[in-house]
Amino acid sequence: MAKQKIPAGFRILIGILLFAATYLLIVPSAPASKAQVSFWTWASHLFGEQDVEGFIGISVLVICGLVTVVGYWVVVKAIHTTLN
Repeated sequence: MAKQKIPAGFRILIGILLFAATYLLIVPSAPASKAQVSFWTWASHLFGEQDVEGFIGISVLVICGLVTVVGYWVVVKAIHTTLN
């Protein structure tokens, strides 16, 4: 039996959905609770950053990117094993 490939459009959709879901789960809510503010302030000071809002933005983008890449590999590998 020949190996079946996942279409490129479906792969792109997987990546976009993983990024969007991760972003919506980890972005701080508005208005932020005192616990969220204290956590992000502590984390930004841990890395020596004074701009807390900028630190939150960069952190969210980095975390979303990493989760998207790892999740994409896992999902595509699972679909490949299911199809073949």
